[in-house]
Amino acid sequence: QTTGGIARLATLLNQRKEAAEKRGPVLVLDGGDWTMGTLFHTITRETGAELQLLKRLGYDAVAIGNHEFDFRPQGLARMIRAAGREVGELMPILSANMVFSPEHSEDDGLEALATEGVVKPYVVIEKGGLRFGVLGLMGIDAKEVSPAMWPVTFEEPIASSQKVIKQLLETEDVDVIIAASHCGVLRNEDGQWYGEEVDLVKAVPEIDVVVGGHSHTALKEPISRNGAVIVQAGADSRFLGELRMQYSKAGLKLLSYNLHPIDDSIPGDPIITAEIERFKSIVTDKVLQAKHFDFDQALVEVEQDFGRSYDEYVLGNLVTDAIRRATGAEIAFTGNGTIR
Repeated sequence: QTTGGIARLATLLNQRKEAAEKRGPVLVLDGGDWTMGTLFHTITRETGAELQLLKRLGYDAVAIGNHEFDFRPQGLARMIRAAGREVGELMPILSANMVFSPEHSEDDGLEALATEGVVKPYVVIEKGGLRFGVLGLMGIDAKEVSPAMWPVTFEEPIASSQKVIKQLLETEDVDVIIAASHCGVLRNEDGQWYGEEVDLVKAVPEIDVVVGGHSHTALKEPISRNGAVIVQAGADSRFLGELRMQYSKAGLKLLSYNLHPIDDSIPGDPIITAEIERFKSIVTDKVLQAKHFDFDQALVEVEQDFGRSYDEYVLGNLVTDAIRRATGAEIAFTGNGTIR
């Protein structure tokens, strides 16, 4: 009954890569928001646990999402540094439209990583005789819902991608252009897809593939617009998206796309499972033990499922009741949209 799990993702990823590499070059990419939302984020500034695991899983590049800034720019810088100390050279961490502040020092740690080339606008990956240009983008909605980014700002993604793609084509001589995009897609009542990633490929025809994020959309079929393909694999490691394309001088041709579910039918990779257990122990020692809790301890059982939509209040009621109990207050308030 379990869905998700990065150890299961590791097993499935190894299986699919082994099969795919017999046919041609394989890239493993992430569209952002690879941290936050679980107890593991309580130690991410000290360990960079999520980045460590993505490196061990063999990701070629990852985009920066808005939740990477939940501990502010300096927190993001700390988690990147911490992961690098543990696993050595990290995969490229991408953001083509990120702008640092010349007036404020709160983003200096992140800017230093950019100067060193750990965080970069794009990366060129050579595999199978092809040159892939991969750029990272932060969307407009993503930046607007994350005030903790300050003093980092983000340029409009279409204009930024146009500048970077000009460089990729004229200077880097790439064959394929991929946007690791934290912009998102939406669906209207008629079932038609729209949103920032659709706007992106309409405005920037040089983009071949968008590996999307932010909207947490599990696309069962790719969105094809303006000769480009948009894919997105939901959230919480519940799916692995597998896109197969055929390259020729005339362009890219879509061969197949699968959204593989991740559940208990997939055994967890033992090495990654051991790493997760190590991180759980650190969370218990550094965070929970002082309150006499441990990571795997069940605190409460309820008779209803916890939904994630805004019109389901079971989890919100539990949170507010817990606040009242802890503080002795008669009334407590919480925002349903801020619960993770």
